[in-house]
Amino acid sequence: MLIIDKDSKPKDTVLYASASLARLLKASPLAVPELYVKYQQLQISNASYDTFLAALNFLYLLDLIKIGEDGRIYEIK
Repeated sequence: MLIIDKDSKPKDTVLYASASLARLLKASPLAVPELYVKYQQLQISNASYDTFLAALNFLYLLDLIKIGEDGRIYEIK
């Protein structure tokens, strides 16, 4: 879910997931499987893998993350 409506939970949106992922990537660069495990541990609700991937795409399109040659995801800003 991309936006919040009256029936959705804010923690299930791509925007919330993107903010959570950006916070995780500030600490250290991670590979996608490692990042997903840490993301799941951080979340109170059980966010889907699709939302996780959409959040990564969102951050990449905004040019806030990059993927290194080693397969790890780095925060740019």
